[in-house]
Amino acid sequence: NALLGANFKLTIAGAEIGTATSETDGYVYFYNIPVSNAAGNKLYNDTDEVKITETLAPAGYMLPADTDVYTSTFADVYVTYKHTNPIADKTLAETVTVNGDELTVVNVQKKGAIVIRKQDEDGAPLNRAVFKLYSDRDCTVEVATATTGVTGEDGVARFTDLTFGKEYYLKEYSAPAGYKINDSVVTIKIGTTPGAAEAVDGTGAYVYTYNTSLTDDYDNKDITVDKRNLTDDSKVAGAELAIYKSDELGNFSESDQVAAFETTATGNLKLSVGVTGSGAKLVYGQYYVLKEVVTPFGYETAAAVVFKVGTDGKIEIISGTTTQDGKKNAQTVTGDTGLVLYDDISLGSIEVTKK
Repeated sequence: NALLGANFKLTIAGAEIGTATSETDGYVYFYNIPVSNAAGNKLYNDTDEVKITETLAPAGYMLPADTDVYTSTFADVYVTYKHTNPIADKTLAETVTVNGDELTVVNVQKKGAIVIRKQDEDGAPLNRAVFKLYSDRDCTVEVATATTGVTGEDGVARFTDLTFGKEYYLKEYSAPAGYKINDSVVTIKIGTTPGAAEAVDGTGAYVYTYNTSLTDDYDNKDITVDKRNLTDDSKVAGAELAIYKSDELGNFSESDQVAAFETTATGNLKLSVGVTGSGAKLVYGQYYVLKEVVTPFGYETAAAVVFKVGTDGKIEIISGTTTQDGKKNAQTVTGDTGLVLYDDISLGSIEVTKK
């Protein structure tokens, strides 16, 4: 593609004779250069060096490794490119050739890339974090890019083909399930912000790649487990409950116990839920069984309840909401963040108080 705005200078015998800038057609024109006096004598020696040098590349492009894009002797130039009368139309000037081919100067385009690595508090990569790239500091104007900002299993997302010299603002748009969004904004000006890895990519572009990382904190939730009287909904004390990791059908082994507690007449059990490794008591999406191990005197033992907790902190009961004879056995409360297990009074049992 033709490039506008590249600056060149022409020197003969080390002296600058003129400067020119590439035009919209990509051509650079040096013309009507005096090479002899009125008497027809040459102004330079035949062995004097003639050079064309690129001094400034167009915005967003690299100078060539050798900025002296053309070197010859005055004798050769004089023979090939001289003309007797000045030309009014610069496009009629002779085209400079090298070994029979038109002299062409290639400027490699500068581009940018931002590579973001998403990790948890322990440094493990996080999949499915979504990032967006913005052109304003307030992160309201999203930059259209050809690449996605979603991290893969390696925790990495890439934004490529970014404009050299432009400032970008990177921000997390949504966090993986079980994690909190990191509200930090990363500001990078391509080519100016330090720390870029510089290399030519497969397309021939000179790319400034910025590697950065952000950490998402665990987003643990809390649920409660309670024991109540089916008749009057009062709290039942003295029931020993246990929670086991299980499958969807409620199959478990005693070694899979994750919590055990005794109910009181005033309180309930609070359990944290989070992703694996977060330190929470329960894991999002895992099936569990709530089982009454010891039943208080005067009550019937509740049926086991299979449940799981979503990343929104809401409890889903899989089975065990009713007993075999149709009585209410369990339900969720408090916006599905609490689980209540019911005990029915055992018929045929009486409690006698002697005073």
